[in-house]
Order: sequence, then C-alpha cells, then structure tokens
Amino acid sequence: MNRLVRQIDIDFRGDSMSYFNMRNQLGIRDNRIALITHNYSGSNSLALYKFLMQKKPTNVEFRLVSQYSVMNDKDTKDYIASSKVVFTTFVPFKFSKEQICVQSWHGFPLKTLGLLDLKDEKNLGYILEMISKTDIVLSYSSLYTTLFNSCFPLTYDNYAITGMPRNDFLFLDRETSVRNLAKITRLREHDLRKSQIIFYMPSYRVTKYRTDRQETLSIVEETFFNEEFKRFLERENYFLIIKLHPFEDSKAYEMMDRSPSKRIAFVTDSELEKNFLDFYELLPAGDILITDYSSVYFDWLLLNRPIIFFVPDIEFYTERRDFLLEPLDIWMPGPICHNTNELIRSISEVQKDTSSYASNRKFVTESVHEFRDNKSSERVWNLFQELLSGSRMLPKSKLVYKNLGFSPVNAISYEYLEKMLLEGRFEEVIKLLTEETNPTEYYQFMALAISYLNLGLKEEALKNIEKARTLKPEDGEVLVNYSEILYLNNKLSQAAEIAIQALEYVENDSHLYDILYDFTSETGEHEIALNFAHLAAASAPDNETKSLLSNKYKLLKNKRKVIIVFGELVNPELLYGLVKKGFEIIIPYLKNSDPSNRTFVRSLGATMVQYRNLFELLNQKEVSAVLCFGNAVGNYSSPFEISQIVRCLHEFTKTYEFLKTKNPKVVSIYGFNSKISLFEDQTFNSLLARSLSNVDLIIFPTENMKNYFESRFPELSSVKKQVMLLDTFVDFIAPSTESSKVNKFYLALPNNLEGYNPLPKANFGKIDFDLERINKLSFWSWKRNLKDLANRLGNFVFGLGYFGTFYTHKASLDDILTFSQKSSDMMLTDSLISHINHIINVPQDVLLYLALGLVPIVPENENDFYSLITKNGMAISIPKDCEYFEHFTVSETEIEEMRKNIRLSKHLWTTEKFLKFFDFLF
Repeated sequence: MNRLVRQIDIDFRGDSMSYFNMRNQLGIRDNRIALITHNYSGSNSLALYKFLMQKKPTNVEFRLVSQYSVMNDKDTKDYIASSKVVFTTFVPFKFSKEQICVQSWHGFPLKTLGLLDLKDEKNLGYILEMISKTDIVLSYSSLYTTLFNSCFPLTYDNYAITGMPRNDFLFLDRETSVRNLAKITRLREHDLRKSQIIFYMPSYRVTKYRTDRQETLSIVEETFFNEEFKRFLERENYFLIIKLHPFEDSKAYEMMDRSPSKRIAFVTDSELEKNFLDFYELLPAGDILITDYSSVYFDWLLLNRPIIFFVPDIEFYTERRDFLLEPLDIWMPGPICHNTNELIRSISEVQKDTSSYASNRKFVTESVHEFRDNKSSERVWNLFQELLSGSRMLPKSKLVYKNLGFSPVNAISYEYLEKMLLEGRFEEVIKLLTEETNPTEYYQFMALAISYLNLGLKEEALKNIEKARTLKPEDGEVLVNYSEILYLNNKLSQAAEIAIQALEYVENDSHLYDILYDFTSETGEHEIALNFAHLAAASAPDNETKSLLSNKYKLLKNKRKVIIVFGELVNPELLYGLVKKGFEIIIPYLKNSDPSNRTFVRSLGATMVQYRNLFELLNQKEVSAVLCFGNAVGNYSSPFEISQIVRCLHEFTKTYEFLKTKNPKVVSIYGFNSKISLFEDQTFNSLLARSLSNVDLIIFPTENMKNYFESRFPELSSVKKQVMLLDTFVDFIAPSTESSKVNKFYLALPNNLEGYNPLPKANFGKIDFDLERINKLSFWSWKRNLKDLANRLGNFVFGLGYFGTFYTHKASLDDILTFSQKSSDMMLTDSLISHINHIINVPQDVLLYLALGLVPIVPENENDFYSLITKNGMAISIPKDCEYFEHFTVSETEIEEMRKNIRLSKHLWTTEKFLKFFDFLF
C-alpha cells in the first residue's frame, strides 16, 4: 500500500501530503504460478503441470514444486513466495497478501472434515489456516461447494466450479494406462491386457490425532492374503492392484515381501514420483474399484465402472467418524460388503452384470460432477488467466473465528484500496470502510488513517493507525505511517520510538531519519542528531530532496571518523560515548538475527549494514578503527551462540585485514565483554588465536582475565594488551535522595539472593532488572528507565554482590591460572564456571550499583576490580571467614564518604578511561 510522507521543505514542518509507491519488498511476479504437489496420488497440481507443458503458454512462468521442499530448499521457498498464483492440492500456502492461493483439495468429501469433524479436537488451527490463506477453492459442483463450505467456512464467492484437473487423466485410453500400470508394478503388460484388473484403495485410518478402527495392514492381510482369495484371483483371471495412502508407503513395501500371489501388486507413491506419473494415470486400466470410505470413488464414477464398498469395520468406524452424505446405501452406488466371502461374491456378480447399480452411479455422478469431460485443466487455466490479469476480482468478504464461532467480515482487498488512495479518493475510502462495510484487516485501518490525515483529521488518523498496528505490529508500512502520524500529532517521542522499529523493515528512509533528527535535537543529543542528519541526506530519494535536507541540517563536507563495530556488549553505552565524541559508527549484522537486539545502536544513529553489503560500503568510507566485542565460547554456550560468535570473529578478521591493505594506520581492537570467557574449547581457541594474532590491541576488563588469557595463549605474547572497562556505563546516575536521609537497606538482583550470602535476610529490596534488555531499547528509553530506577531507590544504600560460589569453592587465582594451562586438571561444573568468572571478570550487577550510587558489598575473592574499588573506598569486601555481616553497623559518615568516592572516582568504573584512550589514538 502507498504511504503518506511529509512534503519536504526548508522547515520540514509542512502538513501537506504526497504519496509515493513503495517498492514491493516481496518481489511478487505477476506472471508466475507455483503448482504445489502434496503427492502423486490424485495430484491436481501434477495434472495441471502436464497440461501446461503441452499447452506451452507464453508470458507465463510456472513450476511444479513439492510442499515438503519448502522448508529445506531456499530456491523453492523463494519461488513460491514470489508467485502471484499459488495452486495447491492440500496445504494452503500464502506468504503475502498480494498472492492468490487456489485450493483444489484432494477429493470429494464423504466423511466429515474441518469444522464438522467434531470428534477431532485438534483441527481448529488447520481450519483457521485454511480459511485465512485460501482465496479460491476449485469445486466439482454446487453440492461440493455446499459440503466443503460447511467444513471450511468461507463464502460462496470463494468457489469456482471447474472440475478437478486430476480427473482429466481418467479419460486416457486403456492402452496407455495399462502401459503405465505395468511400468509401476513390474507386471507384464501382456498379462494385464488379457486379465481383469481390480484396484483396492482404502482410506487412511491412522492419523496423528486419531485411529479410525483397524489399521489397513491388518485388513489387507486378513482379506487378500488368504488362500481362498488367492485361488479366486487365479481362477477368475484377476489382478489385484493395492494402492494405500501415500503416508503408508512403508507398509506397502512391508506387505510386498509377504504377498502370497503374483497376481497381487502394490503401487507406492514413491514409485509414482520416480516415474513422474500420477496414480490417476493408471486408473483407466481398471475394471472394478474396491474401496471403503475413500473419496476416490467419486472420481472413479466418471469411468462408469463397477464399485464395491468393502467395510468390515463399519460399525466401529461410524462411532469414530461421521459422514456428510447419508444414507450411505444411496451415496455408495455399489454392493456393500463386510467380509471376504461377501467381497468375492460381489466381484463375481458385478463382473457378470456391469450394469448393476448403473442407475445409482448415474444419480451420484450427476449430483457430484457438473462437468463430466476432460476439460477441467483447461477451465482452471482460464481461471488463472483471469486472476493474473485482474479481470476476476477476489471475494470482498470472508469469515473469521471470533467468540467460538465464525462470522462474515469485510475483506476489501489491499490492491483495491491502494488504487483508491493513489487516485486521491480519500472521502470514498472513508465511506466505503465506515458506512458500507466495517474494517477488519490491518491495511483497511491503515487506508482509513491515510485518508483521514489527508483530509486534515489527525486524531482520527491516529486512532485508525493504532488499530492497524495492533493487528499487524511488525509490518513495515504500518510502522512507517504510524511514525509519521505520531509526528504530525506532535507526539515526537513516540514517533521516534516507532521510527526506530520501522527502520528494521524499510531500511534507509529519509523521512524516518528526519523524525529521529528532530527528536534528538530537541532532547539535546546533538551528536546523535548529526548522525541522523547524515543518514537522512544519504538516503534521500533524489538530489533535490538531498539538497533540501543538507541545507536544513547545515551539513558540512568534512569527513567524519568512522568506526566499524562487530559483536556485542551487554551494556552498549560505550557506543553512546563514542557517538558523543563525534565518531560515525557502522554496525554490520546478519539479516536473520533478532532485530530487537539492534534497537539501541539504531537509536544512536549508527549506520546499519548487512554483512554481505559491508565491503561495498567500506569502499565509500575512510575507516579509522575496527572494534570487536565478544566472549569465548565454551561448554555452556548454545549452538546458536557459538555460530554467532564464530561468524562475528570471522567477519571482524576479514574486515580489518582488508582495511589494513588499504590503510595500514587503521586500528584493530578486540575487547572482551562481561560474558563468560574461560577458553576451554580448543577448537575455538585455535580460531581465536589466528584472528587476534594481527590485531593492534586486546582489551580485558580485569588484570586477572588478562593473566588468565596470557597463560592460555602464549603464542599471542607479542600482541599489545590493556585492562580497561568497556561493558559498563558512560556516567553516573544520581539517586534522588541524600544519603543522610536514607535507611540502610540493601538492594539485590534475584540471582544474588540465590545460595548463601552474609547479609541479614531482612531489610532488602529485590529488583527484576534485566541488564541484557538494554539492546532491545532505544538509548533514550534506557536512560529514562535508569533514572526512574534511581529515583525509586531512596531507601537503599548498599548493593549485594554475588556470593553464590564464594563459600563453597576453594579454587584460588593461582589454581585458576594453573588450570588455564591444563584444563583437564579441573572438572568444569556450572558452579565452578560461575566461580571462575566472578574472579576474572567484572559482573554487571556491581557496575549497576556503582552507577546508581549504591555501595557494593562484594566477596573478597581475589577479583582485582573488587580490590580496586574497595581500596579506593567505594565498596565493602567480605572475607571468607566472615559468614555474617551486619551492614547497619556502617556509620552514615562512612556511607557518605564511600558514595562521594564513587562520584569522584568514576573513571575507575565507567568507560571514561577507554574513551580518553580512543581520543588519544586519533
């Protein structure tokens, strides 16, 4: 759908609206058809494909694809996702609203299905999928339309009576079909021609959710594998061809080996697929069909040949499954048998008099089949041409499931509304969607919002775009329009938040960047605003707009210092600090990674680029430094985490090596974040050593980790190393209350209350504050959250550090360094991993306490950062022999002094040291 944009002028404040057509991100091909096959046993898709191969239509692209390859084959999925018409014999496929899904189903229903199958409690999800993704259903006749629509509630406009393409195969000449049968069964063609052929095709009785009486295997063995039936076949010169459900191929192969007669053969779906034949291309060879409740007999009726219904379990079956057509003796036009003797007698009778039951067959045939010819594929092809050309409109209404029932709703198409908006028919859109119908789809509310806004009704526009977003919260068009409408309703902060989300779906958009520029300028974040200004100008759709934006922002031509940043920091405030220093930050990312993890860096005005496009961008930039933040994988790492870290390390290495060939002065830095890094995985260690062998600097959070690393990687002794905090706060977050007026309560994160700790089990507060959630928030939301937290902590003075493994593990720093040289000496349990990590790393909880002005109470566990802040009067360290510490004994004077030290010595726990060092580099 088109979207509204503000007309760009010098003020960028005009309320006049214009439109432009958004690029179709899915790339739907208006001449492309996907024919999805479920199996080779009555596949309408295969029949239609063979028809089109003979017809050779021009200007149309079509392909036969298996539904089972969609998840595993990217080319297949892309083809289906880009097809205008998706034709299926079973599972509905629809990847976007622009596509048209034509459903042909796999048979005329005798048994209850979908909504009427009350004995299957698991099928509601499939019903909802069917009615939401299906646009057109092929139908046999008005009877079929009535029955199918009772099971899957659509509207009658959704049906096209064409007949089924697979039934065209039934009009093949007998000679061809006998040849096909011989090819599949390995029976001699000569023997088949001089014999009578019986097909046995039973229902599929065992599904994931139910078992409808006997399994087919036992019925086949009890009925056809006995001596009596074997002698009957030989005496009367019959061949019995057994075709089980495609899901039962394995059973067919199993029974082949035990078949007592050469006159019994099995047809499997896999053998049909191998020979590119559909089972319906074999059926004209048959003289008699034996079935039970399978819908195949409705199609067989077009041959006007005898049908025998073999139902040894009918009483039990009808208890488990209901029928759409009753009484059965009318709708089953042939003898109904319950045992082998009755079956043999009926075969003999219908052989002697093929006209028996002819009147019954005629009644059912005329009720079921509106067309009784071999032109169904041609009728479906004509339907496709109408759909592709747009001459056949899709239904304007459908049903949705609400309040435990299905109700008709308005389904005026996306394309129809888009056309009205392009023509400026805003009042007509409003009348259509409010007076003539009721909007139910997200794009209908979006069309209303755009129309109201163009008529100057901003508040109405906002109400409707909010409804659109509720229905489709991750749709790029909705988010873009929502951001614009919020902006024009003077809700700048909300508009900025939505603009950040929208950029994940529409990538570079000058209007969204301009909203972010205005917001960050207004909030005093001028360096970040400058980033958004550059991004807006760079993504302008034309030179005129780019010139207008450059004049508005007063952009200078001088080039900015560029930093490429790989990996992640648990607390990415360091990047905020770099932006404040005037650096342009480029963040490479994987397309399929979680977009919410990029919210923080997007809100800083960082340039986001997918890995695959990075080098194209690098050729346009003069890069000063390449940074990578990460941790070492280990036994505790998930496969996904390992793949992410390894890919990041690989891209980092490739990038800095490439840049150094262009400019040897480019600085490459690897910094360890606050996640666990124990370096016990030898394969990863080899990769890490190769990647870091040529970097300019490796940064560690503590001296302990640096020593631990050096003992692990003696081959990297020549690489420069420093200790600096990266994964921490840029500045202090002041509490709202003077320390002299507060109670001496302590604050704890839930983790830190696990296990034993030396503080009293009273007078504490617990906060569920997720430190890793920062990446999912814009930087201004993060700052606001921190300030809100600080304002709630007026009663707290202390922050409880992690003591979980302090009293239980005896491993010292020397033990750990020894272990690092020979990891097999020490068993790595989860608690030991935690213990080592708290000695060599800087936990985020302590950094949070310091930023909030709380005095950390930490274990005296040889962690050199703990020693540093304790030595500088900013924390209280508890020795191992102290099992109880009464924090109320700390005087208010001591508290005041420690909190003062935290303020004055913020260079020890913030990113200040690194930012000054980085300034010095450039």
